[in-house]
Amino acid sequence: MNANNSFVSVSWLASHYLDPNIIVLDASILTALDNSTVYIPNSQVFDYSQVFCDPSASLPCTMPSDKHFTERARLLGINQQSKIIVYDQRGLFYAPRAWWMFKSMGLHEVYVLAGGLPKWLEKNLPTTAQPRSDISPGNFSAVFESDYFVNGAQVLTAIEGHADTAESTVIDVRSAERFYGRELETRAGLRSGHIPNSINFPFSEIVSAGELVSSQALKQQFAQLMPYKDQHYIFSCGSGVTACITLMAAWGLGYSNLSVYDGSWTDWGADHRLPIEV
Repeated sequence: MNANNSFVSVSWLASHYLDPNIIVLDASILTALDNSTVYIPNSQVFDYSQVFCDPSASLPCTMPSDKHFTERARLLGINQQSKIIVYDQRGLFYAPRAWWMFKSMGLHEVYVLAGGLPKWLEKNLPTTAQPRSDISPGNFSAVFESDYFVNGAQVLTAIEGHADTAESTVIDVRSAERFYGRELETRAGLRSGHIPNSINFPFSEIVSAGELVSSQALKQQFAQLMPYKDQHYIFSCGSGVTACITLMAAWGLGYSNLSVYDGSWTDWGADHRLPIEV
């Protein structure tokens, strides 16, 4: 495991992926173009766009109930004492969302593979054409910790300065072009711009070659944009996925009062009752 204790290295996983208490999960959201997929041996698919999500929600990738999460997690063989290793096929893109979801459901022994599948392939480590399927049901029981995710109403309360808890700041990790409304949103019906009083901190500024940039570089950037470690920070993006990349980096630097806006701009930008800035 590396200095940020939320990550494991490919060399560590190569030595441990067959351990009985290790559950390896590919959290990638695949498209029709992903026709050459391979998997790390012993891994399964953790699909939070179609399976580990709220089936009644109109927004993509919305958090499910703890009951739904429990049922699906048990089908992956996850137990109370399991250690979860999550990776994705882009290096560092989809996996942090899965990492945060598990934490929100009370399973804190969860880690992200540094560099993801690209780093695994770079080291010429073994792969399989199919995910593992011979799974015995687990006994994990999720208990949702609601502070990990917030909704639009909570964000509105926070930016209006009436939050019951500590002062909150919204961190928008989308590109500056989207944040300032210079680039049209690709989803139909979404306005362009950003949540009032939010801070733009593009996740692309802290990721290089599928991994977080150096610890020193992270410290410098976070000190400038997020100077108060005890403040409540709400991370937002397009749909609640890449927000978790920057949140994960903050977690590794010692920030602890963190939430993800579930739905993010897909929710806020579509609701014309909510204020925006450009």
